[in-house]
Amino acid sequence: MQNLDETISLISDFIQTYKQDDNILIKFSLGKYTDVFGFEENLFHRENYNKIINLLESCTSWEEVAEESDEKFTESHEKIVDSVIINYIGSPYDILITAQTKKMTRIYKSETYIETCMSYKRKLHTYLIQTTSDYGQQNYNFELTLIPDEFTSNVYMAHSSILKINDVISCCGKITSEHVYVINK
Repeated sequence: MQNLDETISLISDFIQTYKQDDNILIKFSLGKYTDVFGFEENLFHRENYNKIINLLESCTSWEEVAEESDEKFTESHEKIVDSVIINYIGSPYDILITAQTKKMTRIYKSETYIETCMSYKRKLHTYLIQTTSDYGQQNYNFELTLIPDEFTSNVYMAHSSILKINDVISCCGKITSEHVYVINK
């Protein structure tokens, strides 16, 4: 089990490993980890999707806000280079941190597939909240992408990232001091 300082240190080391590579993105995805199913990158409930949208829309200092839609296709990163899972015991969500290639591949999903993404950019992060629909099934996802800065310390970027993720998780279900971080590499 890890405390917050140890978790930030591990994330800082992860950032240090990949931040200088211009072909790599570092992303933090919300979902839930289980030993049986692995990590499922879903918000699971429209209610939590709406809570996160309301949280993001309440901020008035975004540098950039964009909405994108796609039909029949999705884009996927070509390769995940490395990943770490942070379990929040007693929390509605866990975090998957990935280092993945920026290069994307366009993938056909189905004739009924629709994807809508909202992105909100500010300083070192881009928040991405997405809804997908396929054959009447709705899925909701949230990611936080780090925009590394060579003049900003890795510890600061790690701490800032985890605080932003905690804010998003807290709007869906409270995080207390009783929540424990557990790292799965």
